[in-house]
Amino acid sequence: MGAKEVAKQLRKVLKDKFPGAKFSVRSEYFSMGSSVRISWTDFPTVGAVEKVIHPFREVRRDEWGEILSGGNLYISAENEWTRETRAEIEAAMPENFERGSWDYGKWFHKTVAQIYEERKHIKEEASSKKQWSMKNPENPATYRQRMALHRMTGCNTTEWALTKAQASELIGKHKSGQDITEELKELGLITPPQTGNDPSGATDEPQKDTAHTKYTTQQ
Repeated sequence: MGAKEVAKQLRKVLKDKFPGAKFSVRSEYFSMGSSVRISWTDFPTVGAVEKVIHPFREVRRDEWGEILSGGNLYISAENEWTRETRAEIEAAMPENFERGSWDYGKWFHKTVAQIYEERKHIKEEASSKKQWSMKNPENPATYRQRMALHRMTGCNTTEWALTKAQASELIGKHKSGQDITEELKELGLITPPQTGNDPSGATDEPQKDTAHTKYTTQQ
């Protein structure tokens, strides 16, 4: 695969892997091979990008590990830091080091990695919450929610006046081992216990109507 085709693939892979980051991906050919140069500003880190682009490299070596001439595809990745981002990184470093010193470079790259991991974790957490956020929570409970409640309670839930949010809360509580009987009473979904002597023996517990092979709450 030529450098131009590889550059095209890399643009797509980088866009999918690092949404929001803007990459410059340029290919070039020379007498002994070809190369793809990738550049961008600020995050992600060079290390994170290197993990993505490494499989695309095509460098031939001899049995001693020396690079052979001709037909090699080199891929390089380099980012630049804006003044604002560099200042943020330096402020997070444990000590003030003189730029250009070995200690400065060591702590700078270590702090960069820490900040990147923190930002990535926050994005992943936000993405997870967004993915699982409920749409139109005040709409009536879905068929799947009603079926789940039916299996949990043994009741005929098809006529229950229940919103998606209420159903989700009840299902969550039941899955965590909590008794949802009181919540069902408060919502008027099961009959409160009757007082006095009731010869019929009616209770607020869900009962199975075996005659009609469907589940109902005894009234």
